Amino acid sequence: VTETGVSVAIRASWASHEPYDTTRVRVDGSAGSATLDCTFGFSPNRRKGSRLVLVRDGERTEVPLPEEEIGAEYLRQLDELPQLLADPAARGRTVEEVRRTIAVIERIYGSARRARIGARSTRAAHAVPRSTLLN
Repeated sequence: VTETGVSVAIRASWASHEPYDTTRVRVDGSAGSATLDCTFGFSPNRRKGSRLVLVRDGERTEVPLPEEEIGAEYLRQLDELPQLLADPAARGRTVEEVRRTIAVIERIYGSARRARIGARSTRAAHAVPRSTLLN
């Protein structure tokens, strides 16, 4: 939490028990909250469409969103790429943004890997001794 009361929390799950692959982004503020449920990427195990719900003073409002084909977010990025690469002022910035994005992804995977190794170590430490199983 910052000095002005702003906080950010991120939770990522690769072994979710949700029936569909889901990306959920929730923003809470003093005037209300907004929750976006969708699926980013090319997952075939996806719920149809995205859903955006605003809550203000206990009143829920669903915001209509346009239907998009799978991968539309990537197509938009690819459509912008030629213009970004042609702009001399943007070249260094674009490369730096790509490096930063890759670094974030690598840190997320590294963190998940360390958590899995830690969980296995904990399970191994609490395993029932073999001699107990034989008696």
